Amino acid sequence: MPNKKVSYLLQVQERFGRKLEVVDTPGVFDTSFDQQFVYEQIYQCIGLTLPGFNAICLVLRPDRFTKELVQTVEIFFKLFGKGVDEYAFVIFTHMETEAEMKNYIRGGEKKSEDDGQKAFEVLRKRCQDKMLFIDNKASKDIKEEMVWNILTAVDEANAKASRPYFVNKITRNLAQKATDFYMIHVCGLGSERSKEGNHYN
Repeated sequence: MPNKKVSYLLQVQERFGRKLEVVDTPGVFDTSFDQQFVYEQIYQCIGLTLPGFNAICLVLRPDRFTKELVQTVEIFFKLFGKGVDEYAFVIFTHMETEAEMKNYIRGGEKKSEDDGQKAFEVLRKRCQDKMLFIDNKASKDIKEEMVWNILTAVDEANAKASRPYFVNKITRNLAQKATDFYMIHVCGLGSERSKEGNHYN
């Protein structure tokens, strides 16, 4: 069992004339972590995306699909429940062109009995075929174009979704706790909801 520590970082940048907030979570889907630990890490990351996130991007190498990986990612989908699929994307690394990505997908379809391919198909279905790519070794200009394509895909998916960002009971509860904390500890007040919760019989 590895040391149970995952670093996550909120990065805020101005790109293409817009403000982007990205929560980077390297290792959160490590297949050696237990379910409870993954839940805890995801909860902490959600707190950085309130009132809700526009996209969940699963950044993966095309040769790293395993049954264990998909089972770990499935924890995430089960945690959020219905509707989160609309905001989920797979971003392949180490791919230079869209044609290369499509060839990879078509090639895998011919290996339907391969365990890695079966795992990929589960994830592909979960993400509703929202597959993107980026070339880690590309020049700065080409990378910028790839990032633009990723943002465009997210915008298009958000426009089709029921709302522009994902919201459910979990995000609402965390948002309420954040508001209560701010009102109590920063403003010295406390929301009406918090005050009601402090009455005891």
